[in-house]
Amino acid sequence: MTKAFEVTPEVLAEAEECGALGLTLDQTAWNLGINPSTLYKYKAKVGELTDALTRGQARGIRSMTGCLKDQAESGNTHATMFYLKN
Repeated sequence: MTKAFEVTPEVLAEAEECGALGLTLDQTAWNLGINPSTLYKYKAKVGELTDALTRGQARGIRSMTGCLKDQAESGNTHATMFYLKN
């Protein structure tokens, strides 16, 4: 018999980290040890889970934007062009 999924502080932290790494929801679900349909169901019902995923995605984008900006400022022409386009 499988153990029922429960949204714990550890699950929220792991979900946030998956979001920061740029994982899709399906990849996040498998990383959490659950079926993607379970994650989608809980995401719709548990606001804290949605918030953790969103926070993680924002953190990952901020980190990558900072790296890209640093590259652009150091003279990397391709990074500058990409930064300005996006």
